[in-house]
Amino acid sequence: MYEPAALKKLAVFIGLLLLMMCIGLLYGIANGNFAAEISRITAMPWGLVTFLDIYIGFFLLGVWILWREVHPLKAALFFIPILLLGNLFSCVYILYAIYSSAGDVQKFIHGRRI
Repeated sequence: MYEPAALKKLAVFIGLLLLMMCIGLLYGIANGNFAAEISRITAMPWGLVTFLDIYIGFFLLGVWILWREVHPLKAALFFIPILLLGNLFSCVYILYAIYSSAGDVQKFIHGRRI
């Protein structure tokens, strides 16, 4: 299914999310103290639930990456930064998947498996 317009719209949306993530991270770096604040967040039950939710999402995305990328090492090279940098790198990977699909939705979803 060749739908470059749909994937172009998705790329714009993901690009905006990436920009929002960058702004949010810059705000946090400039105004927060990660080392001090993370211990307070993880001390709260909802803080732990939030982290669990986020990391389950990372692993779900990781399953898709493993599906799309034929070589496990390449999949790992995309997945590990997601665990370390969060959804900032999720956006980067999705943009990579969009642009490497050349407008083909099936190739966007399945990568080189088709």
